[in-house]
Amino acid sequence: MIDVKPSTTGGLNDEFLYSGRLDNLCSSFQAVRALLDAEGFEDDDFIRMIDLFDHEEIGSKSGQGADSCFLRDFVR
Repeated sequence: MIDVKPSTTGGLNDEFLYSGRLDNLCSSFQAVRALLDAEGFEDDDFIRMIDLFDHEEIGSKSGQGADSCFLRDFVR
């Protein structure tokens, strides 16, 4: 079953956007943006990364899910 309800605005001045899956898309975009905008790390020994998974709520044990071994194996 999927949510087929269209996005809508709400709030006193229609300042809020209500939409299914928007929380995941927004947080993923912000994480990528922060990584791209980061400065001053060129000379240190750290690797900065983010991990974005498909199936984070249902099927997280799938090959591309958040509970898969992909990230652990990749970092090793």
